[in-house]
Amino acid sequence: MTKKGIIRGSTVILNKNSIGYNGVAAFHIDVTTSYGDDPNTILDTLIKMPNIIVATKTVGEHDLLVLAVIHNIQHYTKLGLEIAQIPGIKEINSNIWTGKEEICPKYFII
Repeated sequence: MTKKGIIRGSTVILNKNSIGYNGVAAFHIDVTTSYGDDPNTILDTLIKMPNIIVATKTVGEHDLLVLAVIHNIQHYTKLGLEIAQIPGIKEINSNIWTGKEEICPKYFII
């Protein structure tokens, strides 16, 4: 099935709390391409950042969606500021969730 492209990969699900993370942040990002900034370059930069677990283009109200694991509110704030400094980032909206809610592949229906 892998050779036929039916199975394209697999994943491991970690308990974020057992490795020191207490929450997950979602960053909805708008980019500007007026200065030659490429959304793919921005995505490459984002996915290489520690704590980023998903970075993808979206169609709709925002250009990109980024999910990150966070230690606490201070870490969330710092990460948001680091993302905002990436060339081509125009605006960021974000939210967080904490507790027992998990990001799990069973919620990604294809």
